[in-house]
Amino acid sequence: MKKIVIFGGSFNPIHFGHLKMIRSAMKQVGALEGWFLIADQAPLKDEYETSYFDRVEMVKIMIKPYRHLKLCEVERNLPKPNYTINTLKYLYKKYPNVKFYFLIGSDQAIQLDKWKDSEKLFDLTTFIVYPRDNIRISDRRLLLLKPLEGMMEVSSTMIREMKSFDTHPAILRKIAMEGLYSYDRLKAIMSGPRIKHVMGVVDLIERIANKHRQNAKLAKALAINHDLLKEKDIEYLIHYLSKEEIESPKYNWHAYAVTSFLAKKCYVLDKKFLNAIYHHVDGNSNHIYGKLLFIADKCEANREYNTGFYVNEALKNIHKAHELVKENSKKYNERVDI
Repeated sequence: MKKIVIFGGSFNPIHFGHLKMIRSAMKQVGALEGWFLIADQAPLKDEYETSYFDRVEMVKIMIKPYRHLKLCEVERNLPKPNYTINTLKYLYKKYPNVKFYFLIGSDQAIQLDKWKDSEKLFDLTTFIVYPRDNIRISDRRLLLLKPLEGMMEVSSTMIREMKSFDTHPAILRKIAMEGLYSYDRLKAIMSGPRIKHVMGVVDLIERIANKHRQNAKLAKALAINHDLLKEKDIEYLIHYLSKEEIESPKYNWHAYAVTSFLAKKCYVLDKKFLNAIYHHVDGNSNHIYGKLLFIADKCEANREYNTGFYVNEALKNIHKAHELVKENSKKYNERVDI
């Protein structure tokens, strides 16, 4: 019978560790294919959770070079709430000549008795368990995955919080340029007041972008990313600065550094996107999104000065408002490290 390894999860997002696990499991049991069974709904932490369709797209990006790896979306259309027992029954009905192996982590393996119809599951599939967190597995019905040589320390949480970048460059670029995992990223790298500022910028830039029929999603991503390194110390920022940039006023440094960070770590290639963030402090971008970000950063509601006049001007004319805000902020930049 044809052997297929199923790897179920939210893949939020998928990373190179997932790829290495499924390929190792396939090799161990002699499977011809590996299927990523993506959960319809990831556990929602907050309103900034990424969508099912974004997670599907990221899995497709990861597996595109591999003919033997597939995306399985059957749970999307199965009755809710869905259980693994129902998924397997459906798959065996559709593919009667296939033997399915189910790849899980050791954290899931020790809770298998809590799964619906857990005993019947063992009649339908063989569970392959990849060890993690030093959890001991004593159930002999489970097939342990052999140690993975060169396995990196990576998790989806680490990717979301930018503590690891061990996933496909196109996935990192998508996360940055579409503002995915904004809550996780901001929480991991910023204090509460700085997050409040960033979300104020998000609110204002979306408002102005929508008013002028600009891409509000792109504008939001700029706002989410613009202050990522604002609270990093000087020693950290210097690694991302050129000699010329170091000679500029220090209040510009975080803007220059995060631009380099996004290009080097997140593989952002869009010059207009990078230009907008690079000039969000000095206001020297001539592109519409650069002007949008500059205005929103200087005029969001949490600023200590009255921004109402400039916001109203921006809602009428972005270019005129940009010049007014730039003129006003020039003196402010000289007095306050923003």
